[in-house]
Amino acid sequence: MLARAAVAVLLLIVPLSAFAEGKPVSGRGYFTGCDAEGDPIYCYIGAVGFSYAVGEDGGSAPGLFDALSALPLMGAVRFEGQVEDTGETSSDLVLTKMEPVSADPFEATLRALQGDWRSADGSQQVSVIGLDWLDYKDGEMSDSFQIAPGTACADGVDQGGMVLSLKRYDGDRPEDVCWRIKAADDGHLVVQDVATGTEHAFTRMLDEDGQTGEGQTDEGQTDEGAAN
Repeated sequence: MLARAAVAVLLLIVPLSAFAEGKPVSGRGYFTGCDAEGDPIYCYIGAVGFSYAVGEDGGSAPGLFDALSALPLMGAVRFEGQVEDTGETSSDLVLTKMEPVSADPFEATLRALQGDWRSADGSQQVSVIGLDWLDYKDGEMSDSFQIAPGTACADGVDQGGMVLSLKRYDGDRPEDVCWRIKAADDGHLVVQDVATGTEHAFTRMLDEDGQTGEGQTDEGQTDEGAAN
């Protein structure tokens, strides 16, 4: 069963994207994986609409990179550090402090959502990568949304269970759609449009080797580091 938060929450994670280079930053986010290959290797903390890249040799406090890479995929964390090379939706992060968030109410469901999905009638294909929801049409990405997990949509009304508030990247609206999670497991995903009540059922897509593709993140990396 999906865990419920005690109070309505729209944005669990607050990205701090408007800061100067080298400025201290703190917040909450989710571990979205590490590079499968790279020199140096980077691991990533995802926030709503933003991604922090932590380098293996990036000067973080001793042990913190290893602790990050050892987390389960989509493990919730609190972190402090210093940002470098800030872009519109990402920055490098030098960690000074990090700790897992125990009993996060959304972590397990966010983990189950990761991967590629096809609608029951085959008309829709979506990918969930970290905190990004990507729509595909004819094999090409047609739209991209940032995911804000919570128990309320943009209107602040508690939905009594987990919802995903989706906001289009570069969009002007505070919310483009709000999905209530009806079911999410290894093979099936059912979401309900909170505004219309319409349900959409998806089946997980497997690759040629029968793998789910879970663990891929918005930088094309996998969660190999989480197994260390």
